[in-house]
Amino acid sequence: LLNSTTFVSGAHQLKFGADYRVLLPVIQSAGDQYFQFNGVTGLVDNQLDAFHNTAPSRARIRMTSLSLYAQDTWMASPGLSLRYGLRWEYNSVPNSRDDNNGDLVQLVGDYARNNVIVGPPGAPLWKQRYGDLAPRIGAAWLFRKQPGRETVLRAGGGLFYDLGIAEASSQPWISGYPAGQATVLLNSSLPVSPSLAILPIVNLTNPPPGNRFFTFAPSLRAPRVWEWNVT
Repeated sequence: LLNSTTFVSGAHQLKFGADYRVLLPVIQSAGDQYFQFNGVTGLVDNQLDAFHNTAPSRARIRMTSLSLYAQDTWMASPGLSLRYGLRWEYNSVPNSRDDNNGDLVQLVGDYARNNVIVGPPGAPLWKQRYGDLAPRIGAAWLFRKQPGRETVLRAGGGLFYDLGIAEASSQPWISGYPAGQATVLLNSSLPVSPSLAILPIVNLTNPPPGNRFFTFAPSLRAPRVWEWNVT
């Protein structure tokens, strides 16, 4: 949803607008089973290092972006125009449309100090930011007015925010716990008994070993890029 309005007052042209977008992707994974052997010897001797059985999963994600902006184009003189403005950017932390953020279980703590625990189910991937401001400025100067040889110098710059979420938009709810729960058997052999490959009962406070977990820096923020040009 895009909308803007413009007002003209003397040498100033004021513009105000909004840009609102909602993405609702649905992503599915069929789950899989795979085997790990320790080289050719393990394959010949039918000695599995590990057997993995992962559950099918589905992610129903919501991502919302909102930009509000104001800018002024000022004809400072017949040959000089200035344009400057400010944008407020809001990009939501990806979240599941299922109840309680899909009961997603993450790991929290300090990896550097080997102090990691299971986090509360449904917690957001990282802390939502509300203070992303992006200033912009530009100028155009007609410094040669000779007919047929007019020359204009243009320059501009500003701050731009990128979403920068990559696989965080779906993978935690596809392959993370509990959606992508798994059974892992070590030092087994083929064929694997179906009774041993059964997926464990979901336990949000004490997940079984062999599952995959995600963790993000609580202060994670979108990448910022300063751009400028002169022509």
